[in-house]
Amino acid sequence: MFHQEENPEQPVVVHWLQSIDEPDVALALVDPAVFGLNYEFALSDEEERLLQMEKVEDIAVLLIAYKPQPDADSKANINANINGPIVLNTRARLGMQKVLVGLEADVTLKSKKPAA
Repeated sequence: MFHQEENPEQPVVVHWLQSIDEPDVALALVDPAVFGLNYEFALSDEEERLLQMEKVEDIAVLLIAYKPQPDADSKANINANINGPIVLNTRARLGMQKVLVGLEADVTLKSKKPAA
């Protein structure tokens, strides 16, 4: 996972998660806390083993950000998938997508800059 060098005037909002096996595959990730979202959910024993979780402090929860297809009715710049956060063990460098069932919400991130 990487991001551009932080500018004090513009804090880092988007991180990039790039596949080691498929370098052409990368996901834009955003920290849900930046947008006032706080996740609380339990991981199964199998998920904890998959992530090699030893301490909760090693775990990061991030959202996949994406640009929707142009739609005349939509003014959204970037959307975030809040129903399927990415759960990363930053120490072990392992991750998974946690699908949350029954969560009815959507997040749209709006840029203050005009669309190019």
